[in-house]
Amino acid sequence: MHRAIWFPWFVFLLACGARVFAEPVLPATNPYAAVVERYRALTMAERAELDAWLRPEEGQAAPVLSAAHQILVNELTSAVVAAASAPPTTPEDWIPAPKGKTTAPDYANIGPSIGDLRNLARLATKVADARPAGEALPTYLAVAQLGRQHSETPTLIGLLGGVAIKGVALAPIARRPAEFARRSCGACRELGMACGRRRVLGR
Repeated sequence: MHRAIWFPWFVFLLACGARVFAEPVLPATNPYAAVVERYRALTMAERAELDAWLRPEEGQAAPVLSAAHQILVNELTSAVVAAASAPPTTPEDWIPAPKGKTTAPDYANIGPSIGDLRNLARLATKVADARPAGEALPTYLAVAQLGRQHSETPTLIGLLGGVAIKGVALAPIARRPAEFARRSCGACRELGMACGRRRVLGR
């Protein structure tokens, strides 16, 4: 009798656990899929170092990255910029499927990829922050493009995730008003187009 009661719940929880731990991946048609998988392949120690650099303790300077991790963040940034120049994505390109599965994409799997994409956006803009405005702008535009495309995901969480990523791209303008003021309003217009629905970056 007791087994008949708890056994269905056990199967249900087991299935939920399998779903949670089966890491969903973006479709191969998504140009950002490769850089997301590279970011996910980082070790826990590497993640911890990058997180400390991205989010230093309040009132403290960000730690200096090792030479190897400086190369890593520059490579990840270049990959994000390159992906933004790829052909336009479709809404279906943003719906992950469980890793190693051939089942149809599931909207319920979209959450984990949003966090990874936002971390990559933060990482790329922080790399760009150390560059002169003219050199930094293409990276900010690429991150804005990432956010705009993700906003077209046919889910509320996808829309909100895209808005958050676009915010990451726009924040540097507020942090560096004097530099971008010298470039007139052109940079602001380009970022506005990247965050909107018009195609940029040669697309």
